[in-house]
Amino acid sequence: MQNFRKTTFMESSVFLKFLPMVPNVEKLEVYAGSLKGIFCRQSSNNVDYSELLLRLKELHLESLGELISIGLENSWTEPFVRNLEIFKVISCSSLKNLVASTVFFSNLTYLKIESCDNMLYLFTSSTA
Repeated sequence: MQNFRKTTFMESSVFLKFLPMVPNVEKLEVYAGSLKGIFCRQSSNNVDYSELLLRLKELHLESLGELISIGLENSWTEPFVRNLEIFKVISCSSLKNLVASTVFFSNLTYLKIESCDNMLYLFTSSTA
């Protein structure tokens, strides 16, 4: 398996292109990058990212100072959001909210939000 530990992704479309290389990923950790968005739009290269992300159980975002949107409210992210069990967001200083609209975390058992100084709210009341 290739080592993606030191890979840098400058924009979400580039970030998404690497996912087909790891189709069985269960834990995704994104550290210290300059991404402004993670799952904000699906790439136009005819890859079904919702299928690739179905096994994802843990999402860990840390030290992403420019991150302003995670994009979990998009329709194509819904299947993996429902399966997400562990969600950590640490030191993402530009992030103002966790999700912008109603999202259903059916299996979420652990949520950690830390050092996100500009966070205005985590969820909409209907998501909570």
